[in-house]
Amino acid sequence: MTAVDFNYVRQAIIGGKSVDKVYAGDTLVWEFMDGGVQAPRNISAQFDPPGTYSVWIVWDPPPTNHGITIAKYFLSYSRDGSREVFLSYAPSNSLEFTLNQYFPPATYRFGVRALTNIGTGPVGYSNTLVKS
Repeated sequence: MTAVDFNYVRQAIIGGKSVDKVYAGDTLVWEFMDGGVQAPRNISAQFDPPGTYSVWIVWDPPPTNHGITIAKYFLSYSRDGSREVFLSYAPSNSLEFTLNQYFPPATYRFGVRALTNIGTGPVGYSNTLVKS
């Protein structure tokens, strides 16, 4: 699992307390700093190829970035409407990501945020994927 870069997080909260370290198994509530950009657009996710454990996520960059440079993208997912779970980072010059991971049967939705040198933009969501 990739470590979360705390330069982009206002605070991580575990059990009602603000923390600066996160350990495996911790349940977090993220509070991101405003990155000054809009959410990525046209986010699409699909099993690639269909019926496999590989998910391909593609997106368009935020429509306007007000001259702010995007450093990377933060990818996440939710399963059956649960909390957002961190997946990985994608480089700023990439507008796609392939995730090779086991997904148990459930309904999934993927999120993409643009990270800048001042914080994190809002999340844009993909279509819903159903794994049966």
